[in-house]
Amino acid sequence: MPVLIEGVCVLLKKGSVIERYQGGYGQFIFDLHDQSKLCESDGLLNVSFDNHAAARKYLEFLVHTRPYMQLPFQWSCHIERADGSITHKEFLDLSGNDPREIFAKTLIEVVSTQGPVIVYSAGFEGARIRELAELLPKLSSELLAITNRFFDLLPLARDYYYHPEMKGSWSIKSILPTIAPELDYANLEVSDGTMAQEAYKEAINNKTTPERKEEVRNAMLKYCEQDTIAMVKIVQAWSS
Repeated sequence: MPVLIEGVCVLLKKGSVIERYQGGYGQFIFDLHDQSKLCESDGLLNVSFDNHAAARKYLEFLVHTRPYMQLPFQWSCHIERADGSITHKEFLDLSGNDPREIFAKTLIEVVSTQGPVIVYSAGFEGARIRELAELLPKLSSELLAITNRFFDLLPLARDYYYHPEMKGSWSIKSILPTIAPELDYANLEVSDGTMAQEAYKEAINNKTTPERKEEVRNAMLKYCEQDTIAMVKIVQAWSS
């Protein structure tokens, strides 16, 4: 059964979104904000919003998304200067609004235009930046310039590094304990990407208290920071 929202016909089906609009990752956004009420009927989902303003906000958000699309809302960056000093910068948007433009602008600012940008899995990171470049044409050249500076640690790890404790996995979470055992992901409230997504959903939920939102925010920041300090530790170990 289609749903009419401000003159726009939206048809939702189990696990996917079929819209007579401009495409979108509807089911994810509805769940994300927890402001809609979903009920199953003949294999379809009927959707009712709290108010028209909320409906308009969702539809605007959906325009440039698609099913199963990655929506970047957080980054962490450790910067090593010529004198060997290291500083940390980070970004996390828990406003509930589309985070992609401010994500891109802040990332461009912090990585500047000089020096290698060290990543772990250039394929994933590069794909997200290329998606942002396509979405934000005014920032496209600056975003794509970042990918041209990538130095990927993952191929080096696969070709030249192994430790029995890795147990056949070359993920950064498997390698880090063999190099810096004091950095244990098990000690973190948010310790992997799936948990980060769930934490994000909780943090932007209107029912989450300010106190809990701050706790979740801190947990997400710690997790993302550990991912980049892990790369610092790996580079230092392999350079010595």
